[in-house]
Amino acid sequence: MDSSRERAGSGGTVAVVGAGSSGLVCARELARRGRSVVVVDKGRGSGGRLSTRGRGGPAFDHGAQYFTARDPRFVEQTRAWVAAGVAARWEPRLVVLDGGRAEAAAGGTERFVGTPGMRQLAVALGAELVELGAAAPLQGLHVERLESGREGWRLVATDLAASSSAASSDVASSAAAEVVLGPFEAVVVATPAPQAAELVATAGPAWSALARRARAVTMTPCLAALVQFEDALRTPDGERFDAAFVGREGASEGPPAALSWIARDGSKPGRVDADTWVLHAGPRFSAERFDRPAEQWSAELLAELAHLLGRDLPAPTHLDTHRWGYALAPEPLTAGALHADGVGPPLVVAGDWCAGSRVEGAYLSGLAAAARLG
Repeated sequence: MDSSRERAGSGGTVAVVGAGSSGLVCARELARRGRSVVVVDKGRGSGGRLSTRGRGGPAFDHGAQYFTARDPRFVEQTRAWVAAGVAARWEPRLVVLDGGRAEAAAGGTERFVGTPGMRQLAVALGAELVELGAAAPLQGLHVERLESGREGWRLVATDLAASSSAASSDVASSAAAEVVLGPFEAVVVATPAPQAAELVATAGPAWSALARRARAVTMTPCLAALVQFEDALRTPDGERFDAAFVGREGASEGPPAALSWIARDGSKPGRVDADTWVLHAGPRFSAERFDRPAEQWSAELLAELAHLLGRDLPAPTHLDTHRWGYALAPEPLTAGALHADGVGPPLVVAGDWCAGSRVEGAYLSGLAAAARLG
């Protein structure tokens, strides 16, 4: 790898692959315990599905929509976020749309959102990490291989920015974009299950059982349409609302509705009070249309919304889309974090899919991963 760029890390450093909420929480906990930690992520920014898109126009939480807090540890974190002004309680006019009817959703659930967007939670975690003396996450590095040796772990990654630059300038050199990070005492892989399984498998046969455990977890996709309308949406009864679950599980026969959830981002605290809506498609619809043109499936989602509301939609003034390849684990694990004992340098796997899914599950998995490393 003579043409690769190698970045050194001390032997006592832990590498965390993935700057979603699990990875950031794990890194923060390790830093709190005095451990040296480096976070690496292939995205342009941290947060994963804790994501807010603006692009100079209206803002949308196009990933995680809200979160709940039940575990005492996450309740404590939520209270801290609220006290710091980076989260607030969201009390939407919430309905269930099913069969041409709109009924009030069951109450009793306390929902929270990041302010002024869901991504602010990731920003806060990243800021804590830096305050503890750790470096900001290394973005734009796609870790493709784990290599273990006497000194510990090395991460072989592609610098996506350099790779893109080389491609645009017709430079035919994949090695020019290769980065080797390490050595590291331990590695935490905090990515969606299929990606974690693929990366862990590169570590070698000794970690094959760990890779199989991750590979056994299925994660479903989600297509999202981000729409601003020139006027308010209304239920079939003519009432305004802020969010809706679509259908009830097992409530009717036949194909599932295209939509599973819709929410008016403008109803969330800390946002501009506008008719900005996030439309999330159901898992089956998303899987069947994932590779089709966005113009096609977004039009289907809007048509489904008009059908559910029993009326023509107001004219859209903004439309954007996003594809989440790994949105939800229908049957998540409850282990908290996965690891392999006695086979070499420590390797831990974390993610919301390890701890019951959702934002809370991601947080708890990050705690569990840090605890595995002591």
